[in-house]
Amino acid sequence: MKNMKWLATALLATVVLAGCGASKPAAETKNNTTAAAEQNTAAEKTTNDAGGAQEDDLARIQASGVIRVGTEGTFSPRTYHDESDKLVGYDVEVATAIAEKLGVKAEFIETNWDSIVAGMDADKFDIIASDMTPTEERREKFDFSDSYSFIHRQLVVHKDNDTIKTFEDLKGHTVATEVSSTSASIAERYGASVTPVQGAESANEMVLSHRSDAMILPETTIATMLKVNPDLKLKAVDTLSETEEAAIPVRKGQTRLLEAINKALAELESEGKLTEISNKYFNVDVSSDSEKK
Repeated sequence: MKNMKWLATALLATVVLAGCGASKPAAETKNNTTAAAEQNTAAEKTTNDAGGAQEDDLARIQASGVIRVGTEGTFSPRTYHDESDKLVGYDVEVATAIAEKLGVKAEFIETNWDSIVAGMDADKFDIIASDMTPTEERREKFDFSDSYSFIHRQLVVHKDNDTIKTFEDLKGHTVATEVSSTSASIAERYGASVTPVQGAESANEMVLSHRSDAMILPETTIATMLKVNPDLKLKAVDTLSETEEAAIPVRKGQTRLLEAINKALAELESEGKLTEISNKYFNVDVSSDSEKK
């Protein structure tokens, strides 16, 4: 019995010692896992303008395989639904092509124009592809890619309107447009008041029904409207001389994402893809500034 007790005690000691010996590698594994996680986290951080750490949007996008794109969906021919209700348009195809260059899929999130900046602020999407002009005010909130379209804005009125012939004639009249749009700024610059609407179709209805005096649209938009419906009782009466550019905004400090988008745009331009998409929707090439050629 004594020998049996001694044997049991020895076996127990062996088990305890074995257990103690196994605990060290486990701790080392845990530390290694933690270190790897911290390293991965650090790799997915970047530095913002204030010097603080923030998430690297490009790393997150590529890890998820999806880039979320905010767009209006009601602004033909840039972002709209075709007869089969499929989301199409110049901006939609450009964003899709950029996503392919980044090795991810574009997921489009439609929203009203007046809510699109708030949606970006609320992290509902990663970029915006919806004919956004990089104004000074918007540059305070976002960093912008290289421009991917260059157009001029036109003043459009009802065919029966013989009063408004130039932008200078807008003083005291109304312009149907989104309140936070570039068109609204132009209207106010010329002394007009804004009739709030959501999208180009609503603006059309306001002008055609004489509930608003005019609207201000990109030359490509009104040209497409009249091409699709030649009997539409609208006419373009004046064109602004300044070139208006569209670019893609990203969150401030997202340098890697911005560089990746610019690289994609440069490749799409050199491959002729931007010209191809532009001709498809506008019948002209708006992807480069003809005045700079």
